[in-house]
Formats: sequence, structure tokens, C-alpha cells
Amino acid sequence: MQPLDIGCFGLLQRSYQKQLRSWFTANPTALMNKAIFHGLLTVTRNEVYTMEVILAAWKKSGCWPIDLDRPATPPTNKAKYTAADTPGKMKQMAASIEADLAKVWEFQIM
Repeated sequence: MQPLDIGCFGLLQRSYQKQLRSWFTANPTALMNKAIFHGLLTVTRNEVYTMEVILAAWKKSGCWPIDLDRPATPPTNKAKYTAADTPGKMKQMAASIEADLAKVWEFQIM
């Protein structure tokens, strides 16, 4: 969630506030309903959540999306990374979790 906190939610909030001000200026006596809310939010999301904004948020946070099919390439900042950051370790952890969950489900079914 950190990349969203750093680079996306603030932009969404400011853009949505502008949409609301514009709508209320154009419709001073109208009441807001769910359809109008959803329409304004959809327009705002489409404007704000572009590939460039999302990638910039990941970069600014110092995190990077994990692609389990490629070797890990940490960003060039001085953050420390552990073995859990590598795709191979992530695949092992995922397999272990799946095996544990399968045991739990088997136990509950019996």
C-alpha cells in the first residue's frame, strides 16, 4: 500500500476535490446521489491513475513490483534487502503457504 499512499491517493483526493467544486459550481441547487458520485469518481480515477503516475509512485516509495518470472533488480537507493526479496525465495514461500493451507483445508473437511 505504501506506493499508493505516497504517490496516488493524494493526487486522487486533490483531483476529486476539483471535480466536486466544478460540479457544485455548475449545479448549485442539485443534490449529490450515488450515480453522480460514481461518475465523478470514475472520471477522476481515469485521469489520475495513469501508468506514469503508478510507476512514479513505486519509484518514489523505494519499492518495486515483484515479477516472479524475472530476477530481482532492487532500485539503486541504499535500502537493505533480504533473501525474501528475490523471486526464487518468494516462490518457495508461496509453495510453503499453499501446502500449509492445503493441510488446514484437509483438516477442516474431515
